[in-house]
Amino acid sequence: MQIVQIVKRFGLVGGMEEYVFRIVTEFAKLDFQVIVLCEQNCSLPIENVSIYEFGRFEKPRWFAHYKFSQRVNRWLAQNPCNK
Repeated sequence: MQIVQIVKRFGLVGGMEEYVFRIVTEFAKLDFQVIVLCEQNCSLPIENVSIYEFGRFEKPRWFAHYKFSQRVNRWLAQNPCNK
């Protein structure tokens, strides 16, 4: 089974991002293949986890969200996940 998590910042950075990090590490311990799509990776490598970092745009904030969503959509179109 393959799990994809999408988050702006991946790692122990607080808030929702920390929940995603902890969920991903637990799935990895259970031998699930996990893919993380993020703007910024703030963690060390984790076994069974593939992290794709797209880079950040600073301002304006709405444009940064738009560009991130475009990059995620492009990645998903080029890398269809097993269903």
